[in-house]
Amino acid sequence: MRLTIIADDKAVGVDGLFLSPIDLPQLDANIHAVQWYGDLGEVEYKVQTSNGAFVKPANAVITDVTAYQFAVDAWNAAKDAVAAAEKAAAADQSTRPTHPKPQDGKEYVWDVKEAQWVPTAPAQ
Repeated sequence: MRLTIIADDKAVGVDGLFLSPIDLPQLDANIHAVQWYGDLGEVEYKVQTSNGAFVKPANAVITDVTAYQFAVDAWNAAKDAVAAAEKAAAADQSTRPTHPKPQDGKEYVWDVKEAQWVPTAPAQ
């Protein structure tokens, strides 16, 4: 698995699919990004100030991604939420008229099954 976490963007990418915003309150505030390449990775730290000078801490090499599993879990939850929203939107679209209602003065209803406007039965 390829994992990228970009803290300030609240972005998490797994195998090239990035989702944002994902809240990651567990992520250390000094971390700029985490890169995991499958069997090793690195933590990139934010630039710090020391005595008025900017200091960029060295990246830390990591050999285990377990400490960042929370980001993968949050990404999976976000991915599932996106899929559910897309499914709901698709279902909603399938029930909507795909062409204009006839304007001949009659009453019509949209028949979802037939995907067309059908005249309503006259009141008796």
